[in-house]
Amino acid sequence: RILVADDNTINRKILVQMLQRIGAKKVDTAENGLQAVELEAQNSYDVVLMDIEMPVMDGLEATKQILAREKSGRDNKPKVVFVTAHALGAFHAKAVQAGGCAFLTKPFNLKKLMALFDSIDMHRGCRSLPKHLATLGSAATKEVLQQML
Repeated sequence: RILVADDNTINRKILVQMLQRIGAKKVDTAENGLQAVELEAQNSYDVVLMDIEMPVMDGLEATKQILAREKSGRDNKPKVVFVTAHALGAFHAKAVQAGGCAFLTKPFNLKKLMALFDSIDMHRGCRSLPKHLATLGSAATKEVLQQML
């Protein structure tokens, strides 16, 4: 199960369509960080695609709250991937401190999204694979998405 949190309606729709195109069947959306925190409290997500700058509550604060929450009977916390148009250098430290494990830069496309899922190890947390091992559209992408369903 995947949560897409972005205040831009078009970005949310595009991400949902892309996720569905590569095999995701359960995708929820949130318009702001507070809504993302509330949805995550009610559902168990494998991955949260989180915009950094949103109204009401930004993505950094929402991520901190989501990852700090103790849930009884829950095996693991969601992997939070920040979706941002900002240069990674300026936000990298803050994002890592908040608990984010990867970035999807805007403008995003299907290849970037597939590469992102190829780089996520659902059993060990997020990590980046060496470029020569990451293949776009690989069976690993489908396997990771199937684990999320």
